[in-house]
Amino acid sequence: FLGPQLQVPPMVSAIKVGGERLYAKARRGEQVERAPRPIVIHELGLLGFTPGERPAATIEVACSGGTYVRSLAADLGRALGTLAHLASLRRTAVGRFTERDARTLDDLAGPGELVSAVLDPAAAMDPAAVRALTPDEAAALATGRTLDPTGRGDPVAAVAPDGRLVAVI
Repeated sequence: FLGPQLQVPPMVSAIKVGGERLYAKARRGEQVERAPRPIVIHELGLLGFTPGERPAATIEVACSGGTYVRSLAADLGRALGTLAHLASLRRTAVGRFTERDARTLDDLAGPGELVSAVLDPAAAMDPAAVRALTPDEAAALATGRTLDPTGRGDPVAAVAPDGRLVAVI
């Protein structure tokens, strides 16, 4: 299961097919062909296992964006010759943000706490690659025009001369 692979999105996903979200089709009982999408499973580890009539496994996954972990659980079950589903899902990181960066509502309740917790959008993109824009390029992007491609496959933070994040390209 490690490495690059293709995953078929579930019928209950928000992906649009024919201009309509798959979950809307699923609610009506429709099934449609779904094109597999590239994903990467960077790490997959078994943290715990409880045997019995209803065995339960706790796993940890580091994966690319666009990975459906519920589908991964079903795929793991099939590979083991049985069925599997998620009893719970806990996201512990997104990009550079981890649980250590999280704040509770109580943490944010004090005077000025909410303002101090909000990140500048350009800083939130760190460590993505940065494209420093000229004033003309920043104005072009801000009004919906395009720039020449960066040639990168990853997102790039397009930052204006004043440090503002203008777009993610």
